[in-house]
Amino acid sequence: MQKFLFYLPMSQILIDVCPEEKRIALIEENRLQEFYIERSEEVSIVGNIYKGKVKSIVEGIEAAFVDIGLEKQGFLYTSPAGEYVDEIRAEIEEEMVGGSIRSSLKEGEEVVVQVVKQPIGRKGARLTMRLALPGRYLVLMPLSSFLSPKGVSKGISRRIKDPEERERIRRIMEELKVPRGMSIIARTAAEGKGRREFINDLSYLMSLWRYLRRTIHRKKAPCLLYKELDMVLRVIRDCSEDVEEIVVNDEREAKRILNFVRSHLSSLMPKIRYLQKPLLEEYEKDIEKIFQREIPLRGGGSIVIEQTEALVSIDVNSGSFKGKDLEETSVRTNYEACKEIARQLRLRNVGGIVVIDFIDMKLAENRKKIFDTLQRFLSRDRAKIKLLPFSEIGVVELTRERRTASLENLLYQLCPYCKGKGLVKTLETMSIEVLSRIRKEIQKADVEIEVPSDLALYLLNKKKYTLLSLEHKFKRRITIRAREGQIENR
Repeated sequence: MQKFLFYLPMSQILIDVCPEEKRIALIEENRLQEFYIERSEEVSIVGNIYKGKVKSIVEGIEAAFVDIGLEKQGFLYTSPAGEYVDEIRAEIEEEMVGGSIRSSLKEGEEVVVQVVKQPIGRKGARLTMRLALPGRYLVLMPLSSFLSPKGVSKGISRRIKDPEERERIRRIMEELKVPRGMSIIARTAAEGKGRREFINDLSYLMSLWRYLRRTIHRKKAPCLLYKELDMVLRVIRDCSEDVEEIVVNDEREAKRILNFVRSHLSSLMPKIRYLQKPLLEEYEKDIEKIFQREIPLRGGGSIVIEQTEALVSIDVNSGSFKGKDLEETSVRTNYEACKEIARQLRLRNVGGIVVIDFIDMKLAENRKKIFDTLQRFLSRDRAKIKLLPFSEIGVVELTRERRTASLENLLYQLCPYCKGKGLVKTLETMSIEVLSRIRKEIQKADVEIEVPSDLALYLLNKKKYTLLSLEHKFKRRITIRAREGQIENR
């Protein structure tokens, strides 16, 4: 491990460590593309395998609540239609995803499950019985005898497109000895790798499964059987294939990373660098912009991102951008928006339904050009995305899977004043509500009321004569006390 002079290669993973949290940034072409935060109090459990106990079954949706030893019970779909598909499973071929879980569950039954979605808010973890153990190049599915009615036990990531490469990988995989009832899938990172890398990865995954199988029989439910890698090591495992270097600013963390890659990803050893300085100072403005509502585009346009409970809407605006005519302006602004939208979805870890309202284009060929452009930029996203063509009203819809809470949910909480609306009542509205309350209370006794300082000032000035009139009418005293703070929506 060596100290070095800082320079900017095309692609980096930067790991900035402080006592309270670790921040991980994926940099491509000197631009922030992905950003993760892991805190000791909020460690992800996605990928963990538990031995749980079925507590109740919801027959209408073929699902069950399972106690896995956490505060909230996990939610297990027993039908593949409702099952969440995570990032690893997103790489699996269609024939590997088919089939159904044929065994029926009973209350009190012990089951081995894997977390595929982090508990968020009041929802417990999403679970699956389709265990997947990811290596660097392969994914082992040790209990997949139910997965495919076709009997397929080996597959290749759908993201490997080249037919010749797929055939080369298929030939290598046919030589691999996989026990009956198990499945393996070649991950995207397997592209260009040789037989030795496949054998070593499979050997590691099989030894891991043998350990897990012994643990399953030895431990009682509910209990943790296998803990997935933490965020830092997971990002290194999944993102490092095309990365030129991995830079970390904490010596202890650097040694931990080196120990991990020495055992599992030895080809990365020369890429690990230790640099004793803050690593993300250059990108702090970009990090702050992750949470901005409006993102400027080159040329003067912008995109506006609104996140609601049901979906995320993205509106494209031309702003000051001007082309030769309206159609050219629309096309060029939409083109710039495609690149930034794809980037923002990754940066913000946006999940669920996304609706994009591009600037109107009259020509069908231009709409196709923009759709193909968006599709191309989204192809770099490791998350599973389903993209729909332009609708009749000119919007594009997509769904993007999310395994963990978005950055916004991790770093922000609902405003205690507006309760998440983004709006607070006007001073006039609040003063009318306060006066209504005073009119009810003053009939019984003197009134003393405490309100935010700005509302108190408004009442004592704008509503002074109304207050004096009430005091005179009921022969009682009204006292307005000011407190620090803002108006709340109550």
